[in-house]
Amino acid sequence: MKVKVWIKRRCDEFNICEYVEIPLARAADIIDRIDPRNLYIIVEDIDPKTLEEFA
Repeated sequence: MKVKVWIKRRCDEFNICEYVEIPLARAADIIDRIDPRNLYIIVEDIDPKTLEEFA
């Protein structure tokens, strides 16, 4: 299982946004300063058995 954390940095006048990927440990350090609307957690390569446990 691979976890990626993306944060929206800024959007231009055409609503095209820039995102940056940060390490999970860094996200944990600054979680109180991140607006939840700008935080994206992406889980890749998840084992189907693990997925059943999450559901």
